[in-house]
Amino acid sequence: MPRKVAVIGAGDIGCGWAALCASAGWPVTVFDASARGWSAPRRGAAPYPRPGGGWSAPPRESWSAACSSSRQARSLLQAVQDADWVIEAIPEDAIAKQKLFGSIEQVTGPDTLLTSSSSGLPPAEIFARCRRQDRCLVAHALNPPELIPLVEVVPAARTSTAAVVRAQEYLRALGRMPILLKKAIPGYVVGRITAAVWRECIALVLEGVIDVDQLDRAVSLGPRSAGRRRARI
Repeated sequence: MPRKVAVIGAGDIGCGWAALCASAGWPVTVFDASARGWSAPRRGAAPYPRPGGGWSAPPRESWSAACSSSRQARSLLQAVQDADWVIEAIPEDAIAKQKLFGSIEQVTGPDTLLTSSSSGLPPAEIFARCRRQDRCLVAHALNPPELIPLVEVVPAARTSTAAVVRAQEYLRALGRMPILLKKAIPGYVVGRITAAVWRECIALVLEGVIDVDQLDRAVSLGPRSAGRRRARI
């Protein structure tokens, strides 16, 4: 497991990652160029897998204690120095991400795993300025990442198998459920499925098939309940 995790970006996604890693007992350092601090716990406790199946959350007291152990770095160098895993969680700006990873690569060790929390940008574009792209990949956590266990793992063409395996091991150790994409596609998989559902929902309302409030019930109760029933079968 990583001896140190560096989270770059203290927005909702970055704070969620930091809270997850801290609650697992991993040393975490957070850096945000805007000098915003992060406050945790923000939404409660992160769900972790129960031995008998399903998900449960640790007590709020242990969650708070774990999160309070995270440190806020004063510089990018201080944050990523000696880190085994660097998690980028800045806004969706391809140029900004390229510049950031170009800077990170210059001050991290050769074995440091570099992941982006991008929700749809091609990994080859994100890591375009990195010379060592074999250790770079996207680990897209859904928002809020400390509450939703699914994480999309999206390697680039030059990402090594070892880096993919290592990222999946880290994620599983955090109680996450990684799904591996065989190739990058705009919006990734979850985003495209969500967009398709929204398009169909809008079409059903515009065609006069159903009212919005009834559609909300259909979406929130129908597919989810059907999925649970199929899982039990």
